[in-house]
Amino acid sequence: MNLNKEDLEKMIKNNKEDNSPLQDTSYVLEDVKDLINKLNLYHKKKLYQNLNFEQFLEKLKKDYERLNTNFPSIFKKTLDGTLELSRLEFMLKMLNEVKNNKISKHTASVTVGQELVDNIIKPTL
Repeated sequence: MNLNKEDLEKMIKNNKEDNSPLQDTSYVLEDVKDLINKLNLYHKKKLYQNLNFEQFLEKLKKDYERLNTNFPSIFKKTLDGTLELSRLEFMLKMLNEVKNNKISKHTASVTVGQELVDNIIKPTL
């Protein structure tokens, strides 16, 4: 399962108003990269060797509570190994452009939708 347009819309959280404040995502990419690194080290038996996998997952949930609480699908997809980092980077870039008033929320949504069609739907046809 990959990031999709719905994930971006959750990040934007338009709260029924076009000019509502956007959720802070400044930590998301760094946390995801760090989480991926910890998962890799754990699986290579170089980190938290004293914890079984369930204990390790509980530790990650505590260590990355903000990510897990605010963006549970991103957290879960990272744990599952199904997150496409480049797609997350693209969506965060779009979100930052909305925050900086470079593009509208609607334009960001359309751009992400088009990217998904071009890179997921069309290649399978």
